[in-house]
Parts: sequence; structure tokens; C-alpha cells
Amino acid sequence: MDLPYDMLFTLVYAVINGMIYAGYSAVAFEAVGLDAAATQFNAYASLANIPLLYMGLVDGWAYARFGASGMLYAEAFVGLTAIAVFFLASALSARPRPPATALAARRAG
Repeated sequence: MDLPYDMLFTLVYAVINGMIYAGYSAVAFEAVGLDAAATQFNAYASLANIPLLYMGLVDGWAYARFGASGMLYAEAFVGLTAIAVFFLASALSARPRPPATALAARRAG
């Protein structure tokens, strides 16, 4: 009786995974442009595999040392740390916004 649900959820997982890879490819091709696109895309894709390697090593270390729950905590810690780094980078690289009155004056002028 569980088989149809397993098949359904596997299919949903595959569709979502396909959309993720399509989005990744679109961003990568947009980033590399038209000059030697295949070569640059493959170099970009190979660099994108480095975090997968390190996350596998971190998960393996955490599982061996702390068990399954420790591995999940390590995964959550890495994710939260990445979010904090991205927010910090965004805040440090943001352009200062002009005051609202300056924007209104530009639109009116």
C-alpha cells in the first residue's frame, strides 16, 4: 500500500531536483557568457562540486564522532553559518541609498 506513495514522492523529488539543476545551469550559463561557454561552464561546475566534497567530509566526521543527530546538527550549523556570511557580505557590499526626499525630487524634476 505504501508503494504508490513512494513512487509519487520519488517522482516529485525528481521533478524538483530537475528544476534545481535547470536553474543552476541557467545561472551558470548566464554567468559565463558566450565566449567558450562549454569550457567555462565545465570549470564552473567542477568548482561547484568542491562544497559537496567538503560537506560530505564534515557530515562523515560528525556522524563518526557524534552519531546521526550530531551529523544533523553539524549540517544545520553549516547552513546557518552560510546564511550569516551571505547576509554579512550583502550588508558590506550594499550601496548606500539616497534619502527619500532626493528620490522624490528626481521623479518630480
